[in-house]
Amino acid sequence: MTRLSPVSDTTISHPLYQQDRALINIMLAKPQPDEDALTTAGRLFLRYGGFPGAYDLKSDLSKCLDQWGMTRDELNTQCFKIWNSGWRPGQV
Repeated sequence: MTRLSPVSDTTISHPLYQQDRALINIMLAKPQPDEDALTTAGRLFLRYGGFPGAYDLKSDLSKCLDQWGMTRDELNTQCFKIWNSGWRPGQV
């Protein structure tokens, strides 16, 4: 019988890490968010919320909110309003 060894949190990598890293870097450069940045932040908080790793991404997402002067609840409220307005990703 083969036993699996536990994996350290520092070795767990999300398959979308590189793509999401680039998105977060763009968001960090925005002094004020637009609809795309807000909804992207909202979905990335959901994606990484329970993920055991990607601590730098989680930290930088929180930095985005701090920079924008928002809380998670305010972000969720804004995302809800944006989606209910009929907005969809990629719209100009």
